Amino acid sequence: MADVRGCEVILNEVILDIEPDAGSQFTNLAPLALYNPLGVQESTSPSFTRRSLPYRPGMFVSSTPGRTLNIPWWGILHKDGATSSSADKFKHLEWHKPDNYYQFCRANYGVVGAQLTLAGYPTSYLDIYEPHKRLRSQNPNCVVISNNGSSTITVDNNDLFPVQPYYGENLVYYKNGIRYTATYTNRTGTLAHATLGESDTFEGVTGSAEFWANISANTILHLTSPYDNGDASEIYTDISTSVATRNLEQLSNGSRDSNSLQPTDAYLCMWHPNLGRPYTWYSDDSSRSFYANTGLADTPVDKKPYNHVPEHFETVHYHDFNYVASKGPFGLGMEWLKPPFTRPVTYSLQGVNDSMSTIANVVGRNFLAGGGQTSPLIGNDSAWMTGIRVVGSNMYISNRGNGNSFDDSDILLSKLPIVNTDGEHTQQLDIDGGVLSSSDGFDISADGTKLLIANFHGHGVRSASLATGFDLSSTFALTGSQKSSGGNGVRACSWNNDGTKYYMGYGTSGSASVIRQFTAGTAYETASGDTEGAVLNLSYANVSDILFNSDGSKMWVSQHTGYVREYTLSTPFDPTSQSLDYTLDLTTFFDVEGVSPWRPSSNTGTTPWLAGISWNDDGSKLYVITLWGVTKASAVTGAPLPATVTGEGGSRTNTFPVIEFSITTTTSHGGAGANFTATEIDAEVNLAHQGGTIGSNKYNFSGFWGAVATVEVLSVGSNLTVTHS
Repeated sequence: MADVRGCEVILNEVILDIEPDAGSQFTNLAPLALYNPLGVQESTSPSFTRRSLPYRPGMFVSSTPGRTLNIPWWGILHKDGATSSSADKFKHLEWHKPDNYYQFCRANYGVVGAQLTLAGYPTSYLDIYEPHKRLRSQNPNCVVISNNGSSTITVDNNDLFPVQPYYGENLVYYKNGIRYTATYTNRTGTLAHATLGESDTFEGVTGSAEFWANISANTILHLTSPYDNGDASEIYTDISTSVATRNLEQLSNGSRDSNSLQPTDAYLCMWHPNLGRPYTWYSDDSSRSFYANTGLADTPVDKKPYNHVPEHFETVHYHDFNYVASKGPFGLGMEWLKPPFTRPVTYSLQGVNDSMSTIANVVGRNFLAGGGQTSPLIGNDSAWMTGIRVVGSNMYISNRGNGNSFDDSDILLSKLPIVNTDGEHTQQLDIDGGVLSSSDGFDISADGTKLLIANFHGHGVRSASLATGFDLSSTFALTGSQKSSGGNGVRACSWNNDGTKYYMGYGTSGSASVIRQFTAGTAYETASGDTEGAVLNLSYANVSDILFNSDGSKMWVSQHTGYVREYTLSTPFDPTSQSLDYTLDLTTFFDVEGVSPWRPSSNTGTTPWLAGISWNDDGSKLYVITLWGVTKASAVTGAPLPATVTGEGGSRTNTFPVIEFSITTTTSHGGAGANFTATEIDAEVNLAHQGGTIGSNKYNFSGFWGAVATVEVLSVGSNLTVTHS
């Protein structure tokens, strides 16, 4: 099937250049150039014209949407079919949809080559949404043989019922003047609903007790109209609602230009210049290289408009037509209006700032840092918390690991649920490999199998691997060799999106930091000889973590002092191409050092030692962790569990090491003056659209209509039948 409106249709080397708009066709081609959006057999009234059928204002009942005299240009053709979930919010938004074409298929206004109507019009037509284009009826019926009283009905033949009801059509029968209806999921007789060819059962039937109590053998089942607004038979009986009842009797057998008693012959005089170049039989007699039938008698070479004067006549014999509809402007890569909608703000420090004034958006998360707790709690031996990554519903947290108070002498990576009641790990792994001195942070690849560890006291970064992604019980090994920082304690590290580059960051003075980038000789492996790229020098101290988004266009950098900065990178994953977007101040969420149960209560230091940051999977939440857990209790929602711990000096009030900031703001998109390309619409997951792939027809309208003809061309010296689409 193809959309042929406005196209040049080549039929046995006869070009019919027919415009889609009424009244503008070649006046000498009257039999073939009458106005008709469907091309043939149409009883619809042309849009935007005064020409009409026997219609008048008020002839149909008032309704919303209103009854139209044709399939309106805004009628939606569902790209993936009417049964697709992506079409749910767009179903039956107008009375006459593209799949209702047969209601307008009558030998009336502007007919060309009408179907034979000696026996009247059948009610069956091609179902454009059925995968195999099966026939269905406008008004199907069948006879009940039996039923199981709950979900299936066996009938004599239901192959003219829709395989699946697209628009909530019901089964209906009448008994003693009472109407009974039930829904059904499908009929049998197809490959999807076995057995093929045995169209004798309705499945998934759901009806009231009265429906099942009154149905019996020999009951005649019919179909309702969409969403049970009436019976399907009203298409042919209710003149106040159905356009199919409004046909002029004097045109029932055709118009002045054709009749429906036999297929139409139309005579075309070949004299328009287009008809002679370059595909005509009678212009040249040599050959051209690009023509498929090179060397045959019908291979012109001059490509000149020889046919300015009539050369001969040909008879175009129309047998019958099928109908097709365009999938709309997006199939042509056109733009359409961008509907107004709101999109959640994600991966945005501005969004965090705009949301965090509401305390419900700031939640403390448990991590029982110190070890040696009262049974049954044992703690995580990680009171110096240096890094965090959030994946799915879990947090991964690292410690310093060099034997500090309430910390372990090993570098430990702890895994635990974000939402938990005791702060204890579910998995824990020693990741120093007996080689690394301490850690001030880490990164993990998207598949969870490749780690990058900031070796703080060892002055460098080192790669490692997990046999199973994100499973800390699987085999672990250090890989490659350490990339040295040259004597500086590395606090921040990160991979790029494919492990071909990695980064380290650290402070160089009380007012400066650097972020260095390296190209990995082997993806996701560090090596002492890896090539260094350009260095980003920052005018603030104590860089503590680095994050990139998936395409490398954004970078986030945290400071121990309680600030997080967001940068846009003009070159993906190149920190030196940065421009600062936003600086987030989180200092008000942290208390003095002595509030931590793992530090002396007398300590009054105000540096929060913000050690790590992480976005959740969809960028709607930002997580931050501090070295000793100095979160201010009044600034967050929730109470730490357990409430008290055995910390520095004995029993102490517990604190939250991790703070979760939720973004609740949205931005408005679309509306007047905005437009979408097809690619942009496909990428917009927040629109309730029809779905599809790049270049699809979301938000489209059925638009232009065309016809596909089977024609017989009778020409001088030939008798050739050509099928053209």
